[in-house]
Amino acid sequence: MNRAMSRVFTVAALLFVVLVVNLTWLMAVRADWFRARPENKRSIAKEMKIKRGDILGFDGSVMAGTVLTILPVLILFLILQRQMIKGLTSGAVKS
Repeated sequence: MNRAMSRVFTVAALLFVVLVVNLTWLMAVRADWFRARPENKRSIAKEMKIKRGDILGFDGSVMAGTVLTILPVLILFLILQRQMIKGLTSGAVKS
């Protein structure tokens, strides 16, 4: 592994450790402080009374939107398939 990749990996590992320590600190040490604040209190009964509407819609609009979104990409892939495979295979050959 070269030096630049080693530095990137070290920074990523340190950021991960900092995030885990920060989360642990909030959940373990500061939990009482969060629990005592009035803006963090929610009544379960009050939350359950709120009507939120339908979660899933089965009218086919999601499927139609998905097909309309994928269709141009699929057509472009079918048109340029030979060039794409030629480029992928030419880059895989050792010289």
